[in-house]
Amino acid sequence: DVLAGEWVAVIYDDQWWPGTVDSVSDNQISISFMKPVSKNKFIWRQDGNGKCIDTDVVPMREVLAKLTEIPVPVSHRHFSFSTNYSCQIDELMKTVLQ
Repeated sequence: DVLAGEWVAVIYDDQWWPGTVDSVSDNQISISFMKPVSKNKFIWRQDGNGKCIDTDVVPMREVLAKLTEIPVPVSHRHFSFSTNYSCQIDELMKTVLQ
């Protein structure tokens, strides 16, 4: 089960996008996503009011994994996961896409 406030990874466009679950209803979840910008680097894209602009409602079956690690800032704008954890999610994505 996935709960509001938890971190998940969802595959979109042959990449995994991490995000926080905003809400859960039936078999769908609303997620605020971090945009991948390079290998293991992500950004929060925000509007002028600081609200995340990469949000979507996705079916629960599109969740690749519930994340047990959260990204940490590596610059004033970019966030990353530990290298080992990022590689684990990359490998999981490859097995799902086969």
